[in-house]
Amino acid sequence: MRELNSVPRLARPKDRPELEELWACSFHDDPARIRNFLHFMAQDDRTVVLEEDGNVVAAAYLLPCRIGLSGSFYPAYCLSAAATLPDYRNRGCMSRIIRYCKDLGAERGKDFLLAVPPENDLYRFFSQFGFRPCLTQKTLRCSRDQLAETVASLASPELSGAPEPDRTVIRQTAFAGLPFVDWDRAALKYIFFEHTWSGGKSILSADGYALYKKSGTTATVTELCAGSDPAALTGPLLRTGAEDFVLCLPAGSPAAGKRCQTGRAGMAVPLTKTGKTLQRQLKDLYIGFTL
Repeated sequence: MRELNSVPRLARPKDRPELEELWACSFHDDPARIRNFLHFMAQDDRTVVLEEDGNVVAAAYLLPCRIGLSGSFYPAYCLSAAATLPDYRNRGCMSRIIRYCKDLGAERGKDFLLAVPPENDLYRFFSQFGFRPCLTQKTLRCSRDQLAETVASLASPELSGAPEPDRTVIRQTAFAGLPFVDWDRAALKYIFFEHTWSGGKSILSADGYALYKKSGTTATVTELCAGSDPAALTGPLLRTGAEDFVLCLPAGSPAAGKRCQTGRAGMAVPLTKTGKTLQRQLKDLYIGFTL
């Protein structure tokens, strides 16, 4: 197997068909879903590709976000949909792309680069590049009787009486004081779209929301921001017909007690001096959604 000599670069408009093919080959997604992501979330100046033999053989997407720590926000990129064509795997393609992404993020003043590995083996792979596990998520299983009390503990009275804010404000208020990944308005809009596209349901109140998926008699709530009126979400959740509920929560949430199970949700590597200074504060960072 010959060594590759290519250097990663930013994408060009002409690469779009090959990026669609690479995604389809790697993730086997519906073509419409691929086109939606590339149209709404991918931009050439945040898409890193590796070209070999005149073709795009590997790529990754950088999604802008912020890390919220103690009321301050720090710019970051989240590495998404990293993929390599089968014939070019295990030849260092993704290693080169990750190093390029780290350098690019640092050059653009991003304090952190995040990654959400879907498999345990990939945690070991990313650790070679300085990534350390720091994103966690709690899951709480509760009955119908326990649901109202649990949701009430997540209320955000700060939003009471406010005009209907956009969901970015709702989310920032709900997780204020906790370390979390903050998505901008465009990303959050796409997240809701993607959730619905994949069969999920949404419950919206004046200043809160719940995203959930139901399987059998269990409803898994991917993210819940209770707002000032928890009952506005509890009632519709109970009317789904589910008997059991699984709530995905930040580690520091008031409802995240002893009954919760803790799982790792991703990794981060600091890119700047500021990022390195803040690295220790990233413990139990909540991301909620991944793209």
